[in-house]
Formats: sequence, structure tokens, C-alpha cells
Amino acid sequence: MLCGFKGYAIPAIPELGESAKTIRPPRDMRFCEVDIRVKNVGKRIAQFDPSGFIYSETDEQYRSEDDLAATLMMAYWNGRFPGVNTVEAAPGKSGDTLMVFAIPVGAAPSRVEIEEGDGEPPSVAIAASDVKWKHPKGQ
Repeated sequence: MLCGFKGYAIPAIPELGESAKTIRPPRDMRFCEVDIRVKNVGKRIAQFDPSGFIYSETDEQYRSEDDLAATLMMAYWNGRFPGVNTVEAAPGKSGDTLMVFAIPVGAAPSRVEIEEGDGEPPSVAIAASDVKWKHPKGQ
């Protein structure tokens, strides 16, 4: 996990008619990226389309920025991702995706909850050592 982004410079994406732009988080917030690798352990082709929440150490909840994640994948992973944060994998195969969150400056993430499919969403604890800061606690 990498946190503390003050914004992203998105290059032009001519195939979509998109011009270059800068995307910034809301005032007094910074972006965190969560890289995810999923493996299909089933017997059919499966899709994983992550969305969810990140929680601060004080248990404040922040929703994922799914459109931004899709834009980043299209702009920077050129062909490795389809331009959405959906992974489609055949049985036994793996795929990579990304989730992006805006959290307040000074907050530290403590866990990520991923909404996918039916049932209770999995919650993944985040150790402080798992968080790399682009700027200390987003400052």
C-alpha cells in the first residue's frame, strides 16, 4: 500500500478522447493505493470487481474511488489492465487490480474491507509496516 498522494497527473488517452488532466483529492485529504492480486480457485472463469472501504486507526470509514482506479489503470498500465478495475481470470489463473481511497491528512489506514459478491465482505488488516508514505502521513 502506498499513501500520501497529493494528486495524479493523468496523461492523454487518445483512444478514449481524453485529454491530459490532474486529479486531486478533496481538500485536506490524500490518496492511498492498494494493489491487489487475486487468484481464481474455482472451476469457471470468474470476475473480481473490487470496491469497498478503508478504515483509519480511529475506525473512520472511507469509500473507494472506483472511477479513479479505472482511470489510473487505463493511463498507466497500458494493456495490462482493461481500463477498469475488474479482473477476469480463468481457473487457476491470477490477475492484478487496484483500489484507490482518499483519506484525511494525518490519518493512517488500519484495514481494508472489500465488497465483492454475496456474503460478508472480507476485511484485511493493515500493519503500519505495510504502508509506504509518499509524504509522511500525507503531509
